[in-house]
Amino acid sequence: MPGVRARAAELSKQLVASARSSEQCQLLASIPGVGSVTASSFVAAIEDPENFRKSRSVGAWIGLTTRRYQSGEVDYDGHISRRGDNHLRGLLYEAATVILTRTKADSALRIWASRRKSGSSEPPSRSRASLP
Repeated sequence: MPGVRARAAELSKQLVASARSSEQCQLLASIPGVGSVTASSFVAAIEDPENFRKSRSVGAWIGLTTRRYQSGEVDYDGHISRRGDNHLRGLLYEAATVILTRTKADSALRIWASRRKSGSSEPPSRSRASLP
């Protein structure tokens, strides 16, 4: 098994080097909780951002939108649809957990989540100036 571990370490180094050379990965990795693996996976999965008209379409494509049930007068949102890339969805979930539970610095996303938890649902600011 030493050969497998050595190969895994080499592939890990290549992934980190590739992420450092990519401007898109560097931008994503500047978000707390997002590292080389998450950033590279996201960039590889999305390929061409022009394929999506709205940012909400990306969430739906990954499977992060709620499943909707409508019948007659019944209309409710269920759990996330879980369609799309399971691995990427798990990595993004892990990154969100880090932002909400382990990061001490306040960010627009963390503030929005705490407001949402307390009852307000105003979305975070979309200005790039608020990014770290």
